[in-house]
Amino acid sequence: MTTVYIHGIGIAAAGLPNWNHAREVLTQRVPYDAALKPALKTELLPPTERRRSTEIINLALHIGEQAIVSAGATAEHVKTVFASSGGDSMILHKICEALATPERFVSPTQFHNSVHNAAAGYWHIGTHSRAGSTALSSYDDSFASGLLEAMAWLEADDTPVLLAAYDVPAPPPLLAARPLVASFGVALLLSRDASRNCVASFEARLLDQTSPAPALPIAELNALRAGNPAARSLPLLHALALGQSTRVTLPYFESAALELTVRPCPN
Repeated sequence: MTTVYIHGIGIAAAGLPNWNHAREVLTQRVPYDAALKPALKTELLPPTERRRSTEIINLALHIGEQAIVSAGATAEHVKTVFASSGGDSMILHKICEALATPERFVSPTQFHNSVHNAAAGYWHIGTHSRAGSTALSSYDDSFASGLLEAMAWLEADDTPVLLAAYDVPAPPPLLAARPLVASFGVALLLSRDASRNCVASFEARLLDQTSPAPALPIAELNALRAGNPAARSLPLLHALALGQSTRVTLPYFESAALELTVRPCPN
């Protein structure tokens, strides 16, 4: 099995505004407070693109920038994997509303933001990166699929890969069909080489059997994990926060699981 190293982490969710605070919450050194909201700010985009970006794009860029900065890296030559279960559901809602009017006029800005790789496009514009990129969706298993895709990139060459997984709830009436409980985004900067900024390493293998999601020690986070596909990363983030060697099993589709053997990097 290939060993993958995690060098940077970004996170943004209610009560988990950044990795430093999330680590304190996940290790129960500070209480979880859902009223603490992340400020989705990014300095990556020029003014024109900043005006056109949306909540989910800002979320994706914010967590990606966190991961790059925390690793002390630069983004220009980093490959990317953007994983989202539903993409920009707010844009979808607005387009559906427009198509229901007699004029059926769809804003060009909304149309170009509707594609699933919109966040990837904004990221590569902002970072001036020409490195390879993938945008994918695997419904509730989008984080695990994104992680496997990132590992495939690493297997192909030694270029670092940024994985960003994110989802936001849709507005009504779409919310009734896809009831996500809250916004959540996580980003991991991965490579095949250790460095002085290494957080942890892991090896992964697919199991041909289902496995229940590991429980978290905080009830609100268990609800968040169950209610947002990107938050299925929380058991892995919990293991990274504890800084202990352990195994984390992520459910993967209906008949498989992704088992991660996690080890902290030496200080």
